[in-house]
Amino acid sequence: MKRILANPMILLFRLEWLSQVAFACCLFAGCATKLDPTGVYKGDTVLYEADNTIVTGHDLLQDFVNWEANYRSTLAQWPEIRQFADKVVAEGPGWFASASALRDAYKANPSDASKTALQAATDIIHTALAQATQYLTAHKTTATTPPVLVPQLAPQPPPTKK
Repeated sequence: MKRILANPMILLFRLEWLSQVAFACCLFAGCATKLDPTGVYKGDTVLYEADNTIVTGHDLLQDFVNWEANYRSTLAQWPEIRQFADKVVAEGPGWFASASALRDAYKANPSDASKTALQAATDIIHTALAQATQYLTAHKTTATTPPVLVPQLAPQPPPTKK
């Protein structure tokens, strides 16, 4: 605990990560959201939840990839963590591109079919988030070395307005 408190950047990272994990848990639990029918989402919780999943999921998975790279030597005894991080780097951009395209399709035509396709795409992101969260909570680490540069997931473009 002294190591974490001695370095304010570590404490800040931990607090930021905990807040993001709490938000991700809310996404998994499907927190009830009541939207204003005259607001930007026009009361459409499917669209709202998809946007939250895409944007927050991207940030959280990028944090996971950074964490794995920063602690690679410490985490070497669990090769499945590196394998999963490599999978996120390789396949993650496709997950987010697919979810974003299906989000736009759903917004243009909010049918049951487009809703089902969008939810299937965001379920893939939810599954990856659950796996990343499981690894992060099971293998807590403390920083002793400066961060390393890691591959970045493709940046998420803002949702298109139609």
